[in-house]
Amino acid sequence: MLGGLVALCVCAAWLYQSAYPIAPDRSNAAECIQDFYLHGSTAEPPVVKLYDAVTLGDRTYVLLELGENLDLGRAILERSLTGRYRVAGLGYGGGSFRDEIVETDGRKYLLLGGRNTGEQITCATFTLDGTAYQTEIPRQSRFLVCTEVDSRTEASHLDLETLTWYNAQGKEVAVDYIRPISGR
Repeated sequence: MLGGLVALCVCAAWLYQSAYPIAPDRSNAAECIQDFYLHGSTAEPPVVKLYDAVTLGDRTYVLLELGENLDLGRAILERSLTGRYRVAGLGYGGGSFRDEIVETDGRKYLLLGGRNTGEQITCATFTLDGTAYQTEIPRQSRFLVCTEVDSRTEASHLDLETLTWYNAQGKEVAVDYIRPISGR
C-alpha cells in the first residue's frame, strides 16, 4: 500500500513537472516557445529570439522575435508553485511595437514593447481613459516596459492616437504601428 502511494506521488510530481517544462532560470524558454508555436507539427522550428521580460504576479511577459521575418511579439509564461514555467500564450505580427493592458491581483498595467532601432526613443507618453501617463524607455535595441494604469480602465490596448515617442532631447520621434495579427 505504501509503495503504491509513493509511486502515485512520484508519478503526480513527474506529471506536474512535465506540465511546466521551462526551467526556473528560463534558459530553455526559446525551445519551449518553438514547441508551443509548432503545436505538434513536424515543420521546421521557427527562429525565436528572446529579449526583455516583465513579471507580474505568476506571469512573465517576454518580448520576442519569431520566424523568418522576425515578427515582433510576446510570450506569456505562467509560473508554477515549484518555480518552473509553461507557455500560456503567444502573440506576434508585423510592425515595430506592441502594447497590451494586462491585469494581475486587481491592478492593471500597460506593457509596451518594441524595436528601438538606433536607440533614439527614451520616453513615451499616452492617454488612457482621460488620464495622461509617461514611461521611460531603456536605450537598447529591443525593450519591454510596464506602467501601472488606473485599474478601472476597460481598454485592452492603447488608442495609438494618444501615444507619442520622444528622444533624449525631448523631440517627438515618428514610428509605425501594426497590431499583432496572429497568436494563441
